Amino acid sequence: MKKIAIIALAAAISASMSAQPLKQNIMAGYNVSDVLEKYVYTDKNDAIHADTWCAGYVSSPIEYATSPVVGEPLTYAGYGESGPSILLGSSFNDQAKGRRVSVYSITEDSKTLRGGQLYLSFLVNFENVGTKSQSPLAGLSASYTGAGGNRGTVYVRRDAERRDTYYFGVRLIEETVDCPQAFHTGETYLVVLKIDYMTSRASLFVNPDLSAAEPQPCAVSADGTLKHAIRSIIVRDYHNYDGRIGNFRLAGTWADLAD
Repeated sequence: MKKIAIIALAAAISASMSAQPLKQNIMAGYNVSDVLEKYVYTDKNDAIHADTWCAGYVSSPIEYATSPVVGEPLTYAGYGESGPSILLGSSFNDQAKGRRVSVYSITEDSKTLRGGQLYLSFLVNFENVGTKSQSPLAGLSASYTGAGGNRGTVYVRRDAERRDTYYFGVRLIEETVDCPQAFHTGETYLVVLKIDYMTSRASLFVNPDLSAAEPQPCAVSADGTLKHAIRSIIVRDYHNYDGRIGNFRLAGTWADLAD
């Protein structure tokens, strides 16, 4: 009976991947200035808190770092996800440096979301990117507690010469590939991360036209074999970030990213 139930769940999610977004409105219920994380994973095998923003499990938590705070909404023409954002940089004060992992746990199941294609879209507006090295921002993980298992991550790095420009990059597992064009602080961008189990690739799109067919990505990473199921959405706040990120949507087709 348990095997039949799992097969039925997999079939239902597989059907939904071609019919509607898998996850949307994941900031519903939050107001500006709310604390984002509702639970702290203290062990990588803690029981799942599904459909909830939690502090991801890390073996050495950063002292003085706290949950990110909820910020004002972001908007982008042609993209229908609404709701408040997450304030980047809000996890840290002068005593804390490093990165804090916030995880939106999706499923405990290790089989369902492990085939075909998955798309994670979001909006981001940086006031400051204070690091010249490639630093993780958001992505997908094979762990619902955020304990490693990254399978597609969007990175950012500041331009080496200018403080008001930066670059997006994409990583499948180990290698990060940059988009060639520079982007500007103070502007809101629509970012789409795609992972493809058939080709073991992670692709990145910035400001794509969601009403048109899927375009060519600005960067592709193919540095490993994609085989583990996706179980969470990850956001990494960093003491050198200032800005907002939000309006997340997880979908199984390009068409499901549009309004």
